[in-house]
Amino acid sequence: MAAGLSDVGFNLNLAPVVDVNVNPANPIIGKLGRSFSADPQTVEAYAKVFVEAHRAKGVLTALKHFPGHGSSTKDSHKGMADVSKTWSDKELLPYKNLIASGDVDMVMSAHVINDKLSFSTEIPSSLSRATLTGLLRDNMPFKGVVISDDMQMQAITDNISFEDSVLRAVRAGNDILIFANDKHPDPLVPEKVAACPKKRARTRKCSSGYSLPVVSDGEGRTTIWAFAGGAATASIAAGLAEQGLSSSASTISRFPFGLATWNRLRKHSEKLSGVS
Repeated sequence: MAAGLSDVGFNLNLAPVVDVNVNPANPIIGKLGRSFSADPQTVEAYAKVFVEAHRAKGVLTALKHFPGHGSSTKDSHKGMADVSKTWSDKELLPYKNLIASGDVDMVMSAHVINDKLSFSTEIPSSLSRATLTGLLRDNMPFKGVVISDDMQMQAITDNISFEDSVLRAVRAGNDILIFANDKHPDPLVPEKVAACPKKRARTRKCSSGYSLPVVSDGEGRTTIWAFAGGAATASIAAGLAEQGLSSSASTISRFPFGLATWNRLRKHSEKLSGVS
């Protein structure tokens, strides 16, 4: 797999799935055979080999779906999945151990409700600052890039407005937001995303000192949006595009965001280009 991706020019694989197979009847994980095992240590071992094989071919990876989708009884593509009563700490073990061993490039956040971690019965993990910043970044601690699952999955679109989902995702700690834009392609998605922080800034009468580069393929088939801050915004947008995460950089607008995200994306871009 890694060799095949590298041969055709890919440098990022949004895998492996490190969800523990808690519920074999899980419609989106267990039933589809996406989990390595019901044993966290086995999941960790397979994921480590997966990551190392990809790195050997110059391809980065993203562990998913944090903090765990393996115990769910519903598919978050089709609606909100609540794992609050089925999730357990063992589902964090692959993340903790792989982070400690330096085998994590990126982590993908899950659109699942887990009130044990988010302290909310309404906010999914992907939009929870307690989960992504408090647990993943500060406690575990993960210093790499956090990427959301597709922001157009029904777990999000059926329950949260477009503007709120974008703003909550960034504030929660996601560095990159994915918009597959596949079911109902909308060429204006880049503009709509860029308008979210502008609209909120006007509403709250606050000014922003940072920038939001929106990275797309330029034809409406947008897959990755990269958020960065400071004067380096244009360069990171161009850098991500040059590294193959997108074919072109689109809209750049003002956004109230700090330099921590910029630094993570810069390091990520350097990994892709082989700069240490």
